[in-house]
Parts: sequence; C-alpha cells; structure tokens
Amino acid sequence: MEKIVTDPRLHFVILLCFLVAAAVFSNSTNDIRKRLQYMVFDQYNKMYPRERSEGILIVDIDELSLEKIGQFPWPRNVLADLVTNLTNYGARVVAFDGVFPEPDRTSPKAFVNNIAKDVPAFEAMKQQEDSLPDYDRIFAEAIKNSGVYVSAFTYGDARRAQSTPVLRRPLLAKSKVRQTFIDRASRFEGAATNLRIFSENAAGNGSFMAKPDVDGILRRAGMVFSNGKDLYPSLSLEALRVALSRPNELVRIADVP
Repeated sequence: MEKIVTDPRLHFVILLCFLVAAAVFSNSTNDIRKRLQYMVFDQYNKMYPRERSEGILIVDIDELSLEKIGQFPWPRNVLADLVTNLTNYGARVVAFDGVFPEPDRTSPKAFVNNIAKDVPAFEAMKQQEDSLPDYDRIFAEAIKNSGVYVSAFTYGDARRAQSTPVLRRPLLAKSKVRQTFIDRASRFEGAATNLRIFSENAAGNGSFMAKPDVDGILRRAGMVFSNGKDLYPSLSLEALRVALSRPNELVRIADVP
C-alpha cells in the first residue's frame, strides 16, 4: 500500500486529472467558477491598479453645482453653455453618458404649447410663440458649433418610434469580419436615443450600454454593438475617434488574431 501511495506514476495521474478538470472547469459557466474568477480579477486590480489618464476630465454635477445652478435636470440652454465653455477651454471631445429623448419642457416655446395654451392669462405669450426661445434648438446649435460633441444611446424599447440610433460614421470591416461582429457583438433590439436634432448635429454617436456580472459589478463594456443589421460604436470608441482624428474619419475593424 505504501508503494502505491508513494508511486510517482500515481502522483502524475492524479495531477493530470486535476489539470484536466481545471481546464474543463475554466471554461464553465458555473456560478461558483465565475465568482472565483471575479474575486481573483478584483484582487489583481487592487494590487496593480491601472494608471490614470491625465487627459480625461469628468465634469461632475454635484451638490455645489445644484446649489449654484438649480434643480436637475437643467434646462438645455444651460447644457448648451456647458458644451460651449468646454469647447472653448480646448476640449478635444465632449461626451455625455446620458440621453435626451424628449423635448425640454422648461423651454418657453414648450411652456406655451403644453401648459399655457388653455390659460387666457398666457394668450399674449401664445401670440409671440415664434419669437420665444427654444432650448432644444439652442442646445443643438451648441452641439453643431462645438464640432467635438459626441451624443449617446443606451438600451431601450424597440417599439418606440425613435429606437434606431443615428450612425454618424459607419464602422469599416471586411464582409466576413463584419458578419462575425453582427452575430457576436453585444446585441440590442431597440435603443433609447436622443432627439434626432441632437444626434444629427453631433460629431459622433455611441452606445454606453453595459451589463453587470452576476454579482452586480460592472467589469467590462463592449466596444462594438449590433442590432442584427448594423454595427454601432461604443461611446468611448466614438469619443476616441473624434478626439484623435478629424470627425469625418472612420474606424476600421481589422481581421487580426
């Protein structure tokens, strides 16, 4: 019995079985295996954090911002000033990870059309509707004049009228590569999109769709998305395209290992 236990050939067989089992288990979708992987991945990132980029700034809407400017969401003429100021400060790209799918109800023109139309006291204002400011148009003009603004879209209901995102610049790829991405890239059926007046005046338009892992933590984000017919860039990829090149240039997906 002692010879069997100490036999190196037995040790080799046992270790080989462990290795085969580990190799098979490493490709498993088992919840325990995934959680172990995430735990190791998170610990590794704590031990060796990635270097911060000095060129990226986050403009945070914090309590001080709300105290100075007022309740959020802000009127879009305020957002227009934000885009204009960032552009004038030399930003190579400006990207909002948010969507503006509905008209601004705080706009004077919208107020007259939606709220004041049945109130006699506002009849005089109604007569001057054409001369009233339209905050959505002001925001769209700021986006257009900026030349570096990238709009965004995310998951949405396919039944909405505007569920197909604007594709500002197509992603170039050979037909075989393109089909692979259409079949395997992160899929969406419908999207929550900006008003067309914003997306069509933007230098780029990208997705900030992301799904958390089973433990609720976001660890990955796609660079390319598909609705089954077309390929769409992520917000980060569009921001890079606009920042590092001229807005009319394209991104090419190469066939590499």
